[in-house]
Amino acid sequence: MADDMDRELKELEAFMLEAEKEEIAVPPILEAKIRERGKRLKRKVPFYVKTGAVAAVFLAALFTAALLVPQIAVYASDIPGIGTVLDWLRGDSGIEYARKHGYSAINGVTLKRDDYTLIVDSIFFDEDRLSLKAAMEGPLVKEAMDKYHMCVLEAFVDLDDGVGVYGNTNSNNNGDNSRIAVDLEHVFKEGAAAKFLEGDPKYLNVKMRLYTEESSGEKQYIKTDEVRIPFSRDRVLMSKVYDINRQKEIKVDRFINSMTIDVEKLAISPTRLRLDTNIILPDGYTFSGFENARLVDDRGNVYKSEGLVSVGTNLYFVPSVYFDVPKRLSFKYDGFRFAQEEGGSFTIRMDEPLPKIVEYMGEEIKILKAEYSNDRGWLLIDVEFPDPDILRIQNLNIEGSTKVGWSAQDPGSDHPVVSECFIEIDRRDEYEVRLGAAGYLINEPGEIELSLKR
Repeated sequence: MADDMDRELKELEAFMLEAEKEEIAVPPILEAKIRERGKRLKRKVPFYVKTGAVAAVFLAALFTAALLVPQIAVYASDIPGIGTVLDWLRGDSGIEYARKHGYSAINGVTLKRDDYTLIVDSIFFDEDRLSLKAAMEGPLVKEAMDKYHMCVLEAFVDLDDGVGVYGNTNSNNNGDNSRIAVDLEHVFKEGAAAKFLEGDPKYLNVKMRLYTEESSGEKQYIKTDEVRIPFSRDRVLMSKVYDINRQKEIKVDRFINSMTIDVEKLAISPTRLRLDTNIILPDGYTFSGFENARLVDDRGNVYKSEGLVSVGTNLYFVPSVYFDVPKRLSFKYDGFRFAQEEGGSFTIRMDEPLPKIVEYMGEEIKILKAEYSNDRGWLLIDVEFPDPDILRIQNLNIEGSTKVGWSAQDPGSDHPVVSECFIEIDRRDEYEVRLGAAGYLINEPGEIELSLKR
């Protein structure tokens, strides 16, 4: 365990040094946690996110990679590697693939005002997704940062089809108080991009709002403005779609007798691959995700799961094969996870004796402590989770809660992991708690061949 910690710390330090050398924008919360980890190996390390936001997913993935907290893992098994996180921060390998093959970004726009400048660039639009970077810089930003210390830049794209696209997944100033930037990515629902293009739009309208958030959670807007990006549908490449229609039945000897994987469709966009599957399970069970899902072509090339968006049955892989489609691809995985609907929740009464054991799918979840902090409005729960290599639980959900935080203790062994959960919620006599993104692991490797004939 000590050797693993030393190795991890060396990787983390190398991670930060390379990020600094390449001027990669590392979210401040991640940097703080990495530095803290180096100082206090045996102490608790706090982590705080707003639930429900894309930012929460992103930061949770980074936090998992940095602090080795398995129960806060995202679905893809390759995310906990430091190299994967660094690759993500460097840029999108799918977009880099498209650039190399001549699919250029839409020209960006710089708009100068009296006391600030708006910049929108790195714009990519295809049938699968819209991706761009937006920034605000100048005296107005510096004045706001000096006054409020923490500001957020919010970007919004009006697609004129009833869909509004927000993005503040990585709002940061990278140490420069006169500049703040944000990455935006929106995955289109099927048919949404084509519907937008039918109107032959001439512009993309990118609205930006700089704000600070008060202690009450209310946003105080500092500046709102808009940038119009000249746009032509002729520059947009549509996806190549292949109907796969392959089924595979798998025998299972734990909880269920069998399940069926139905691979329905493969869509190849200029920047990535999307594989749509349908999982057929007995009543009372839900599918949680594949372990180490990947695509392999007939030349031996491996296409990795894009873990931040590959959730459940819609799987994304990078890079794309749009400009050099192979004859065959194989969908491979090392296992899969499913969850039982019955027993996926429990009640905590504030007057009941603790600790108590909650059993779920044959594994024990131990509630060590539950107390309410009146001054902060937090419910604090100490939880001892099962081995995530058997049963992974991503979080605890309580209806009516708005924010959640975690910290982890080094228990002296790999398992169990003891965590504290801080949930912002009104005080109650009892709370109904639901296990979030639970998944029982079945180590059953498999392969399904995908014939690419249109």
